[in-house]
Amino acid sequence: MVKYSIYIVIAITSISSCVTPDNYKYLSFFFDGVPDPSVNENIEINLTDSSTQIIQIDSSSIIPQVIIHIPYAENECNSCHDKNFLGAYIKPQPALCYLCHEDFNETYKSLHGPVQGGYCTSCHDPHKSKISNLLVKEGKELCFTCHESSALSLGNLHSDIGENNCIDCHNPHGAVNNNYLVEGTCLNCHDNFNKNYKYVHGPVAAGYCNTCHDSHSSDKENLLLRTGQDLCTNCHDINILLQNEAHEEIDNISCLECHNAHGGEDRFIFN
Repeated sequence: MVKYSIYIVIAITSISSCVTPDNYKYLSFFFDGVPDPSVNENIEINLTDSSTQIIQIDSSSIIPQVIIHIPYAENECNSCHDKNFLGAYIKPQPALCYLCHEDFNETYKSLHGPVQGGYCTSCHDPHKSKISNLLVKEGKELCFTCHESSALSLGNLHSDIGENNCIDCHNPHGAVNNNYLVEGTCLNCHDNFNKNYKYVHGPVAAGYCNTCHDSHSSDKENLLLRTGQDLCTNCHDINILLQNEAHEEIDNISCLECHNAHGGEDRFIFN
């Protein structure tokens, strides 16, 4: 049996470098995802970017629109797979994906776990999908493959998430912050303090709301990470502040007694 299995593997390997109408029936018998070369006779191809294309089957077909990875559509299996070792990648993920796609290590300070670990195909199908961006699942269902929906609902920010998608607020690949928040996300619901004040506190102006606020839940008022002076001295050096005579008698008084945390009409952002 082993002897015959070896012959079969050798035979398949010899014909796998290119899928043709002659060898398609053999390859598709042993492997899933082998592109049918005959499909190209009834498709209209619309390029959407450098890596994917939308395949719209003609009106006489009942097959719905499919988004297909260009190397797969063009039968360029060897651009990802080692032709000498069936099924193996020419490079490990994510280096393989970065041959064509953006290298997120150069884009974001913090990377989402699957991106950091190179598990691109945990979220994206490498061949084809009926979901945009070649996703394997749609909406929150993709995120809930790894994240517990019940745990997320415990946070008061997510308690009424409804039908909103996670990526409305979070970048699935990475961001400059640890919560992978999309730039400007907070302004979907909260005031834009850059428009409200002449002078804006640095973290607010930069959009680093989560420097002071927890994005999901907190036992402190206004979802703050810390209270009183502890919040401000997380960034501001207390020893330098005490050198100012106006601060000599502050003791444990909260900085917010005098200063507006978001902005003001003078450069000291006084209330």
